[in-house]
Amino acid sequence: MTDTLANGLICAYGFGQDGTARELSLPVLADLLRTPDGFVWAHLNIAVWPMRTWIAERGHLPETVRAVLVSIEDVRPRFERCEDGLIGTLSDVQHDFSGQSGDIGTLHVWFTRTMLITSRNHPLTAVDKLRLDIRDGFRPASTGELIGALIDHLAASFQKVIKGMADTLDEIEDALLAGSSADLRSQLGNLRRQAVSLRRQLRPQRQALARLLSHPPGWWSSDDTYDLREAVDRFSSVAEDLGAAEDRAKVLQDELYAKLAEEGNRNLFRLSIVTLIFLPMTLVTGIFGMNVAGLPGTHDGHSFLWVLLLMVASAVATLLLLKVKHWF
Repeated sequence: MTDTLANGLICAYGFGQDGTARELSLPVLADLLRTPDGFVWAHLNIAVWPMRTWIAERGHLPETVRAVLVSIEDVRPRFERCEDGLIGTLSDVQHDFSGQSGDIGTLHVWFTRTMLITSRNHPLTAVDKLRLDIRDGFRPASTGELIGALIDHLAASFQKVIKGMADTLDEIEDALLAGSSADLRSQLGNLRRQAVSLRRQLRPQRQALARLLSHPPGWWSSDDTYDLREAVDRFSSVAEDLGAAEDRAKVLQDELYAKLAEEGNRNLFRLSIVTLIFLPMTLVTGIFGMNVAGLPGTHDGHSFLWVLLLMVASAVATLLLLKVKHWF
């Protein structure tokens, strides 16, 4: 059980007033959450069930905070005040640690002046980048600066997904210009569905961050507020890029449908020409195929050749008529 519980702690860092940072074990983290020294950041994996129990046992944390941190159903981005801190939910891009971005995941956040606790059910991109930044020497001066860095990474994660969508749209546009339309309809459909999913996550996330920016905690410094404003502005840029990608995908989809309709009309036109050419020939064969008395040529040895000649003549006459009328 102890090993399983330890696996639920993704990372934990303690930050001192002198700008130092140290990695924390689970027992040390539990002590610092109860009696803070500087401020701490703990990132927890609630997919490990013993970690949910561990969070529920932190009696010094508000009950609402413990409920949100272990929740797997609360996925709408939002922030709410709770005692001297804020509890919230943010959307992040799922990550498989091989460089590939996936679907949207949920990150639960609780922060006060002395602690930042994040929990997730799936590996996420932005929070992992923040962890790597700290390993590489990033030393935040407060939890406000840490939150600002996290939100900035969230915007970068969404921006990367949108850039991937734009690259795919470039490839689709090149294929359309080259005259290829194979599988493009399904690709564009998938892109538009992905864009809709991203927009559903970005809109409430921007609203939650804007509310946080308009009513920041009293212990936030002016620098923390400035960093948060920069991150929120970056989310606005991300939303604009997403809107541009959606519009571009719609235009390409309309162009693709027009191209497919044009190809269908062209094929239908060819079929109509062939039908017109064979219509007189069919009429001739139908007449001479009637089994009635008095049919001419039934006793003439050359009548078959005359019928063939009549069929060819009717086809040529039809072609000439179509040419004269400029129908093809």
